[in-house]
Amino acid sequence: MGRRRDLGIAALLALGTAALFSPALDADFVLYDDPEYVTDNPVVRAGLSADGVRWAFTTFHAANWHPLTWLSHMLDATLYGDAAWGHHLTSVLLHAAATALCYLVFAGWTGAVGRSLLVAALFGAHPLRVESVAWVAERKDVLAAFWWMATLLAYGAWVRRPSAVRYGAVLLGFACGLLAKPMVVTLPFVLLLLDAWPLCRPLGARLVTEKLPLLVLSAAGSVVTFVAQREGGAVVPLESLGLLQRLAGAAVAYATYLWMTVWPVNLAVLYPLRPIGAPEVIGSLAVLGGVSALALRPALRAPAPAVGWLWFLGTLVPVIGLVKVGQQALADRFTYLPQVGLFVAAVWWLGERLGARAGVAVGALAVAAASAGTLRQLAVWQDSVTLFRHALAVTGDNPTAETNLAAALLELGRLDEARPHAERAVARAPGSAEAWITFGRARIQGGDVDGARAAFETASRLDPHDARAHYNLGVVAAEQGRIADAIASYERAIAEWPTYFNAYNNLGNALAAADRLEEAEAALREAVRLDPASPSARANLAIVLERRGRSAEAIAAYRAALALAPNEPMLWFNLAAALSGTGQRAEAIEALEHALRLAPGWEPALAALAELERGGAARD
Repeated sequence: MGRRRDLGIAALLALGTAALFSPALDADFVLYDDPEYVTDNPVVRAGLSADGVRWAFTTFHAANWHPLTWLSHMLDATLYGDAAWGHHLTSVLLHAAATALCYLVFAGWTGAVGRSLLVAALFGAHPLRVESVAWVAERKDVLAAFWWMATLLAYGAWVRRPSAVRYGAVLLGFACGLLAKPMVVTLPFVLLLLDAWPLCRPLGARLVTEKLPLLVLSAAGSVVTFVAQREGGAVVPLESLGLLQRLAGAAVAYATYLWMTVWPVNLAVLYPLRPIGAPEVIGSLAVLGGVSALALRPALRAPAPAVGWLWFLGTLVPVIGLVKVGQQALADRFTYLPQVGLFVAAVWWLGERLGARAGVAVGALAVAAASAGTLRQLAVWQDSVTLFRHALAVTGDNPTAETNLAAALLELGRLDEARPHAERAVARAPGSAEAWITFGRARIQGGDVDGARAAFETASRLDPHDARAHYNLGVVAAEQGRIADAIASYERAIAEWPTYFNAYNNLGNALAAADRLEEAEAALREAVRLDPASPSARANLAIVLERRGRSAEAIAAYRAALALAPNEPMLWFNLAAALSGTGQRAEAIEALEHALRLAPGWEPALAALAELERGGAARD
């Protein structure tokens, strides 16, 4: 009966959590990391394949090694294509499942149904979850959390009835978590805490030795992750940020996460690094000391708050800033699993001090307040412009938000709005290659090609490994007729980013302009391989094939492009030219008529059609 009750409660929790986060299904992709992970990643967009699986397990793309996350994105691309709602749906469902599993773990281990329900509900509904769930690029969070909770469930089953198969399930769950997001390396530490409470296992060396296989996996995951992040240039060297600064920043971050748990307002996608004064550090240490005393002093009599508090402190270690990765001071997503420990500590601590009726009332109010905050924060994640406007509003001096807001506005063609944000970004972060790239894009969109060139050259000097800087230098060079320079820049971009579709596509065009047709064909075939859904790559390949005298192949390439973009009149026009060149006059006339249906009165198509009807040939 108890098992059936728990499954019913878990199912209701999952449904409620999914309903709460359902506004995420209306959100778009955002320009921050989503292009790198999904929308501009040709390997992911191609869907699940043998080549994709090999790439997922061998790449350090995005300065991480998380093959299961890549495979998850590829599966979404297979199922939903470019439809953002589908990618969001997967994240919402994974979070709902993790919430249900969280309840099953604590209810099954403690027998405290009400407290376990409150812990899981707070975990599922808290506004700090929004970043992990509503941001497609953070799929790794929800996927890792699912496997974390599944591993805890498997561990409980193994403790009750040990067997090789059950221990294998624990290892498998942990390995899947590591393959989704390396932050779960702290799981063996958490299992030791849970051995003390609520599993109440006899303390001894055996508890450590039985976890040696898990610790080996943790060590391997940590090493691979460090190498991936170092090679990706994400690790901040010690000489740039000293040990004392890191320790001070960690203390402030811990205290800030505590405050954000209690008062989750003014949340942002990125909190920039800022100077930290001694009073703030001292105050943070005092808060941490006070909470530690409350949680740890009664540990022998009431161990739950101590276990929850140590869970929180320990699981944040990989992202608290001791090993500094990236430019953020802290992040909402970093609290995803650590906050479970805080909720355990708070719910059990308060539960000992409140009566049942008061506990239910306080719990209900807390979940309602959290849900309201989550709905408010979900509205922030509807699109890139809204997201980064909000980030600027709540964080102030934030060059990364300025850069991304400018980029989002440029994507929408709103140059006048984008320009001041791009200018502020380079003024406030003159050492940021990304800011200079966005500034250059604003310049080129405004017709200032020379200014764009100077900006992209600055970006390439600041970060010689930034493929986008070299690619944009190629775009400018092609615009200015410097074809040899364009080719060199595109080739450099490809050297830095071997799956850069746009660079291959533009390189093919530049090589064709230089009459290097064989090389152009090779580049464009690689572009088609990288993004089979791109009509432009197939159309460019068709033009090169036609110039090489391979008309039948060119016609096939035009038709393939039209299958992807049937409403492009220029494609129909070029197909007509290729058809008429091979004597297929009737088919060429039909193609021109199709072009004219899409673009009535288009003079080149009218002239070509008239010539064909007189018995001539269409010409491009």
